[in-house]
Amino acid sequence: MPSKAEAALTEAAKNHFGEGYLIEQVKFKDLVDELNYNSHRRWVFDYLIKGTNILIEVQGSGYGHGGSAKSHANDIVKYRSAVTAGYVVLLLNAKETLDRPDLAIEYIEEAVAAHEKN
Repeated sequence: MPSKAEAALTEAAKNHFGEGYLIEQVKFKDLVDELNYNSHRRWVFDYLIKGTNILIEVQGSGYGHGGSAKSHANDIVKYRSAVTAGYVVLLLNAKETLDRPDLAIEYIEEAVAAHEKN
């Protein structure tokens, strides 16, 4: 079940970009070659932007990270693995996304524009 911030981002993206721009809850193992994937990891990213290599993670419950030090360390490994596999990870703050989903949409547009140049 998506968090309130994820639901707000999904709705804002649908209103701004149209249906299907963001793909929600993508499994990392489905994005990488099985030979290069450590199969005991079951990482899920909040979104994949369709037609790009940009993954989006909405951080926190809206009022802080909400996780333990171990959870945070595991997140870092997850993000690093995605980057070394050729993905860009865009981190969004949950509280900011809830309060100003229009800013989250701006960040997404900027990330897409920056990576279209490469």
